[in-house]
Amino acid sequence: MNLKNEVHSLLKRIFIASFCVLTFGTFTYELKAQDTFEITDPTQNTPQEYTIKSVTVQGNESTREQFIINASSLTVGRQITYPGEDIADAIKRLFRSGLFADVEILIEEISLSDISLIIKVTEKPRLIEYKIEGVKRSQRKDIEALLTITPGVAITEAVIAKAKNTIHRFYKEKGYWHTKVEASIEDAPDLNNRARLIFDVDAGVRLEIKDIKFEGNEAYSDRKLTKKMKPLKEDKWWKILSKKVYKQSDYDEGIANVLAYYRKNG
Repeated sequence: MNLKNEVHSLLKRIFIASFCVLTFGTFTYELKAQDTFEITDPTQNTPQEYTIKSVTVQGNESTREQFIINASSLTVGRQITYPGEDIADAIKRLFRSGLFADVEILIEEISLSDISLIIKVTEKPRLIEYKIEGVKRSQRKDIEALLTITPGVAITEAVIAKAKNTIHRFYKEKGYWHTKVEASIEDAPDLNNRARLIFDVDAGVRLEIKDIKFEGNEAYSDRKLTKKMKPLKEDKWWKILSKKVYKQSDYDEGIANVLAYYRKNG
C-alpha cells in the first residue's frame, strides 16, 4: 500500500515538472517572437551620391526615348543624390512638357556608386481630328482657317488653351461678348492612344451701339468728339440696315483718336 502511494506521488511530480518545462518553453518562444526586429539597408535612408549608369524608357509610343531622357535631365554619367530631390524634379520636368498623363521613375539597379533608372510614361493621346460645334457653317470655316491644330499633335493643355483663345478673339473681333468655349476629348477605341478634340462654342451676344455720350467735355461738343471716335460709330434710327456693332478694337482706336485730338488742340 505504501509502495502504491509512493508510485502515485512520483508520477505526480513528473507531470508537474513536464508541465513547467512546456510552459517555460512556450514563454521563451513568445518572448523571442516579440524581440525580433527588421534589419533595413541604411543606404536607403541616408542620401548618397550615385552616378547614373543607364536609363531606359517604357510606355512611349510617339515620343522619342532620347527626348524623354533629355527632358528629365537624368542623363548617363550625371551624378544624383538618392534619396533626394533629383528624381522628383525629373518627374516634374516631364509633366511640365505637357506630353504625359502619368510619369513614374523606378530604380532598376543600385550599387555602392552607380544607379540604373527606368522612366515609365503614359502619353497623352494624339489628335485624329478636331470638330467645332454650335456655330454657323460660315463661322466654322473662318475659325478653322485661324486654328493651327494639325493631326498627330499631342492633345495638351497648351494646345487646347491656344485654340480656345483663338476662338474667343474671333468672336470678340466680330462684336460678340460673353463667348463660351468648352473643349472635350473623345477617345477613338479602334485606334491606339488617338482621340478627337471637340470644341462646343456659344458665340454669346452681339452688342450694337445705340449712341455715344461724353461727360465732362467743356471745350468740345459731343458731336465733335463723336466724329473723332471713328471707326466707332453710333447707330442712327434712320439707318435700319446699317447696324453699328461694338468692337473692342474700334473702341480702343476711337479713344486714342480723342486723346490725340485733345493733345493737339490743348
